[in-house]
Amino acid sequence: MCLRCGYEQRCVLFRNDDGTLKADEAGNCLMDIKESIGYGAARLRYKEGFGRIYRFDAPLTGDETDALRKELQSPDIDEGSYAVLFDPQSGAFTVLGGELPEDCPDEKEQSGKEQA
Repeated sequence: MCLRCGYEQRCVLFRNDDGTLKADEAGNCLMDIKESIGYGAARLRYKEGFGRIYRFDAPLTGDETDALRKELQSPDIDEGSYAVLFDPQSGAFTVLGGELPEDCPDEKEQSGKEQA
């Protein structure tokens, strides 16, 4: 999962009836690769020592965006928390709070656009 845009790629291994991994004649594992477009991501770290990373699989509503901005301003939120929205069509990021995390290595390929 990209911590900036929320793009996600999952590999699901195929298994035989007995639970062993299916493989082709060359011994390579057979799998299905599932990709999901992202609309942004957030990391909320709390001063109590726990946190969570979210990916947005659809554009956020205005109310959801407002609630996320409010949560980021909470005194319980620790440094390193952030939230960013991503528009896959334009390739634009909108930072709601915190600092945007580092680029993913293949982010330019995912969005098809140069990122600033």
